[in-house]
Amino acid sequence: MTRAETLKLMAVLTAAYPNRELPKETIDLYCEFWADLPYPEAEVAVKRHIATNNWFPTVAEIRKAVVEMTCDAPSPGEAWQEVWQALSRYGQAGYSGWSHPLVRAAVQALGYDNLYWSENQAADRARFFRIYDELKDRHMARLQAAALGSARRSRLQALPGGEEG
Repeated sequence: MTRAETLKLMAVLTAAYPNRELPKETIDLYCEFWADLPYPEAEVAVKRHIATNNWFPTVAEIRKAVVEMTCDAPSPGEAWQEVWQALSRYGQAGYSGWSHPLVRAAVQALGYDNLYWSENQAADRARFFRIYDELKDRHMARLQAAALGSARRSRLQALPGGEEG
């Protein structure tokens, strides 16, 4: 996202939260940490934040919202439905064609056989959601860090000398 696009979003945010004054240093920080975000998704994230929250968003809140929008991982409910359907369809034989690596990792953490033979679906579902959420949070943190690292490398390569010194 360009500085001009970030400034446009900052103008929308200051209009939505008129009691918030933004020093130049704060605006510069938002511009730096949002530089790697795609503008259309950032705009949606800002509008969703305005519609659902009473406070000015942090850099991290919008970054997280954009990563969630661009992450192809299913929701915990969708992932559990996929697991339950696989258990019903393939039974004890097992299944390996999960739609996303996070679904596979959550199933592996709980054990496919344990899920298949379990008599307490409600407890299994709760454990699956907890594990899946933890895995997804870690995955999204890695995506955020990778995107931020990539943007930083691009900025460094644009400097005279082209590399970190």
